[in-house]
Amino acid sequence: MDSMAEWYMRGEQYDQTKLSRILDLAQDLKSLSMLLSSTPFAFVIDLAALASRREYLKLDKWLMDKIRDHGEPFIQACVTFLKRRCPSITGGLAPEREQTKSIQLLPETLATMVACLHPCAGSVSPELSETILTMVTNCSSMKSCQSLSGVLPKPRRSSNSSMDAVSPMQVFNT
Repeated sequence: MDSMAEWYMRGEQYDQTKLSRILDLAQDLKSLSMLLSSTPFAFVIDLAALASRREYLKLDKWLMDKIRDHGEPFIQACVTFLKRRCPSITGGLAPEREQTKSIQLLPETLATMVACLHPCAGSVSPELSETILTMVTNCSSMKSCQSLSGVLPKPRRSSNSSMDAVSPMQVFNT
């Protein structure tokens, strides 16, 4: 498993062809769940996004389980993943200048990830919280996510209010 992650992450750009081959191999060996429970987070998040795209994985449940199990380090890895795969979500590149289509996320994947991260904004560091709230706001206004408005929560800016802060554990207990 470590070798697969290392092979995939080697080099400047993460190669989606390699990731696809790893996913195919994991499916053939019936070891996808074991691979998705490993580290590094950057690798498993990318693998989970592809597995979800191919309908091998229910992404929202997987994300919430990982958030519950690993907390802020996993949340930070998800934010880093979204910044890399969709820079416009944090005010980076304009959507028309996004990276090549092969590494872009599907709008459904983007919306699911942002929706899973949003409840965590009140229980992480202020910087991470602000980044998550920016992502929620930007995703809500992005053309590619507008058709998914039912998936996304309404953006809230006041993360310091006890009424707005929701811990990951509250998400699982409801």
